[in-house]
Amino acid sequence: MNAIWKRQPEAVHRLDQVLKKHKSDFISLFRNPPKNVQQHEKIQKASTEGVAIQGQQGTRLLPEQLIREAFILSDLFDIGELAAVELLLA
Repeated sequence: MNAIWKRQPEAVHRLDQVLKKHKSDFISLFRNPPKNVQQHEKIQKASTEGVAIQGQQGTRLLPEQLIREAFILSDLFDIGELAAVELLLA
């Protein structure tokens, strides 16, 4: 914070070093997980067996309509079905 708000040159240099060191970590945040058969099957059964959603406790039953929309979103953007569900629930 000091690097930006207080314009401290040594802090700016340190921030630059840290950002360069962790560049690949930051870039990977924007990559979507690829589609896989296990996720597809898990989401397919989510209306009866439920599915664990990141950031929520336990499993959650999903409506069939949401599952269909997740599969469409997954196909359109070539992302994993679980990521598509999480986007729809956000």
